[in-house]
Amino acid sequence: MDGLQKHTASGQALGYFFQLERAMSWLAKSPIGSVVGIETEDDVVVKLLNGESIYEQDKSSTSSTFPFSINRKDFWNTLNIWLSGLSSGEIRKNLEHSFYMVTNKIGNTNDLVSRIGKATDKDIIKELVNEIRLAGNTTPEGIQDLVNKVLGYNDKQLSYLIEKIHYVDGSSSTNKQQLVSDLQIPEDDPL
Repeated sequence: MDGLQKHTASGQALGYFFQLERAMSWLAKSPIGSVVGIETEDDVVVKLLNGESIYEQDKSSTSSTFPFSINRKDFWNTLNIWLSGLSSGEIRKNLEHSFYMVTNKIGNTNDLVSRIGKATDKDIIKELVNEIRLAGNTTPEGIQDLVNKVLGYNDKQLSYLIEKIHYVDGSSSTNKQQLVSDLQIPEDDPL
């Protein structure tokens, strides 16, 4: 053996640290009695005493690509995970819940995921469902099976999910000052 080969896990480590940071943020701002899990039912899950659940998909990246672009596997996989959970009953519809798509990358306000995260009006949600269906016809071949799974859900199911999605990008998802404030760490404490 001539020596150790160069290897790195920086992207994978970033993902774990990102989830930990997001979990800490939820712990800091959730009411007493809340439970926060990492890699349980989702990347990060928050269970509140009132029965509400928050499901979060975290996508960090060391590359320049935006993980929640319409032509990326991460976008379609996130929708599929949540739609599958709702359809199977793992995520119970009779309870209040929210879904968060979170990335360390800064997106564009016109990105589909950004518009989904702001959608509350039924007509806009319907337009977004149509846009998702149209986009499914032009996605890369390597993710077509995943796209087809998402498009196999009906408009009512897609609309229900879209209405409950929140989107957080790198402009606020990794704001260490906000985390320090949420955790009420004194300003002279070096974090």
